[in-house]
Amino acid sequence: MTVQDNGNVGIGTTTPQSSLEVRGDIRLGASGGSRATSSEENLRIVRGTVDANGNILAGTGFSVVHNNDGVYYIQFNTSFAAPPGITVTVGQDIAEYPSSDYVTGSTAKVVLLGEIPYPFWISTYVGVDTTFHFIAIGPR
Repeated sequence: MTVQDNGNVGIGTTTPQSSLEVRGDIRLGASGGSRATSSEENLRIVRGTVDANGNILAGTGFSVVHNNDGVYYIQFNTSFAAPPGITVTVGQDIAEYPSSDYVTGSTAKVVLLGEIPYPFWISTYVGVDTTFHFIAIGPR
């Protein structure tokens, strides 16, 4: 371990370029069973569960605005440096067609659509309010 005069600490390196620089695997938890994730990029993850009314059931770092059937705006408390990648998951019931069609560094619009068969040869899609889960990953 190296501690430089400027306060930078290096583990596995003698020339740390930031406050803490670790070269090698990082194990966390009481038994060391968890590992720190890594990437070439400096990424941030926001994840959550939102109910049909737009209430947050799980997750932090975001708020939700829900004004129209099947349309939810996820607003990130701290903006990403660029639009994050968004994955949306819903149950297998009514809303089978989630899509995130508008994403910026600060907001993601999630549209949940359910199929309503009219006659058997024509289907139409309408906005459906239902619980969904999401993960947003993007640059800090």
